[in-house]
Amino acid sequence: IRAIPQLSSLGEAPGKTPLHPFEREEKFTRQDGDLIVPSLSPEGKRPWIAYGRKVNVQPNFYKVAVVIKNIGLNPKETDLIANGLPAEVSLSFSPYTVDAENQIKKARYLGHETYMDLLLSSKDFLKSDTGPLAMSIISSIDDNIRRMKQTLSVNVPLGGVIINPGQADKENKERTEKLLSSIKEMGLLMIDATGEDGIDFVKVDGLARKKADILIDENLDQQQISQLLKQAEKIALEQGQVLIVASPKPAAVVTLNKWQKTFSPQLTYEQMRENNITTVERPFALVPVSAIVVE
Repeated sequence: IRAIPQLSSLGEAPGKTPLHPFEREEKFTRQDGDLIVPSLSPEGKRPWIAYGRKVNVQPNFYKVAVVIKNIGLNPKETDLIANGLPAEVSLSFSPYTVDAENQIKKARYLGHETYMDLLLSSKDFLKSDTGPLAMSIISSIDDNIRRMKQTLSVNVPLGGVIINPGQADKENKERTEKLLSSIKEMGLLMIDATGEDGIDFVKVDGLARKKADILIDENLDQQQISQLLKQAEKIALEQGQVLIVASPKPAAVVTLNKWQKTFSPQLTYEQMRENNITTVERPFALVPVSAIVVE
């Protein structure tokens, strides 16, 4: 039993500082029918930047961004994740989150950037339903955009959306393009966590976007997750950064937390000289997702 990963084993991550603002700022909202949705400020500033966490990474380190998605359905588990993981880990909430406003505010108080999952239509939508807030290939484009805006119409700061696996391919390119254009118009960022190439074919100028390099789904065991993390290290060393999107299952969260603790502390070149350090054994730096996204 002791070998089974438990979220309670995370404890409390040290050195956390609140991420302001906790409340959604009016200048980053607009009225859209009966909804209040994210928006560029009157000066053209973007919510994803204003709500992001600022970090400094030493030039000899490689950026590692981690997003835990699909949280919020179980408040107790969400608390354990938000308390136990470093503030640099970003959290993305299910559109069906219980008491979303308070849970997201609590996550920001613990220093985490906060996002919302965007659920696509299930590929087997005749047999499995992703719910009334998911995108639907049998509904109109306008209805899908409204569902997305309804998902984002919560009274808390959100930096953008994490797109979950589902129906997104060349055949419904127009539908996806309209969704992504709406995300851009609201000043949000988009993370493609579908694990497929469908969204790659949809180009929207000016959209802050990034595709996940590594996906850790709920069906993987610790050994499989460890192999993926080795792959993540290789990508970071080759590309300068890596983005990991993971499920909130204990095996994924606990393994990720142990892994990030193996990273070498960030030292400046001056500190390395003072301490007679010539090489950094594990030069990886944990960063929030906004730190690796570009427009």
